[in-house]
Amino acid sequence: MSVLTFDDAPAKTAAPAVPAPPAGGRVKATEKRLINCAQVDVNQLMPIKYHWAWEHYLNGCANHWMPTEVPMNQDVEVWRSDKLTDDERLVIKRNLGFFSTAESLVGNNLVLAIFKHVTNAECRQYLLRQAFEEAIHTHAYQYIVESLGLDEGEIFNAYHEVKSIRDKDEFLIPFIDTLTNPDFVTGT
Repeated sequence: MSVLTFDDAPAKTAAPAVPAPPAGGRVKATEKRLINCAQVDVNQLMPIKYHWAWEHYLNGCANHWMPTEVPMNQDVEVWRSDKLTDDERLVIKRNLGFFSTAESLVGNNLVLAIFKHVTNAECRQYLLRQAFEEAIHTHAYQYIVESLGLDEGEIFNAYHEVKSIRDKDEFLIPFIDTLTNPDFVTGT
């Protein structure tokens, strides 16, 4: 197999998936449904029917932050001192281990399990924003671990190595598997 060169013939590609326009002309907000709506184009944001979803999306954008904007100097100083007991340090590490996995599960669930069932554009927009928030949270845990100089393997493998964290994750997996099953239908 060779790398594509300018001499290669262009590959035949399938036509892009473009939703058919609504049979009745322009999309009306009243025709939009949250789930199972084949009558409207999921890519057409306007007109908005679910204003609450659009407001949540806008609020999420307005509250945007990045983990590196949070100064960690005082936290690092306390961590390196003798101000914390061994039990307090363990609680911090276990919380980081649990939540780093939990946030990832939530983000993956939004994108891989729920998003495909939502057929309303403004609700999809909000779900994507929420998934981004979960990614920011996961990034924040990585930033804390790095700032404090913690063992990344210990923290990020806690869901494999700490029974209580593993049990919580294993409790959620059947629910996630149900939603990600290709045969799952909402039934509404």
